[in-house]
Amino acid sequence: MPLHDFLEKAKDSKINKYELDRHWRELNSKRYALENLDQSDRELIYEIIKEYREDWLSHRYPASVDLRRAYNRIYSQRKELKLDRDDLDDIKQVIYSFKK
Repeated sequence: MPLHDFLEKAKDSKINKYELDRHWRELNSKRYALENLDQSDRELIYEIIKEYREDWLSHRYPASVDLRRAYNRIYSQRKELKLDRDDLDDIKQVIYSFKK
């Protein structure tokens, strides 16, 4: 299951948080799915998903400026978080997938 498939599941209101956790563990167990991300990067991405998922399911869609600010916050901390270009691209994909 690629990351974009997981993001679609995260936005599905029929999937509860326990099923979402199970799908996340399944995604992490696949060798090819998130191979360029280390464990701390995966945790960061999952926290972003959980944060925006609650708003998405409540029909409170984040504004483009809020998504841009969230990405810029992470981008400004990229050296402390040891994020490379591929990691940032994945994080950007996750954040902007919640754009309505």
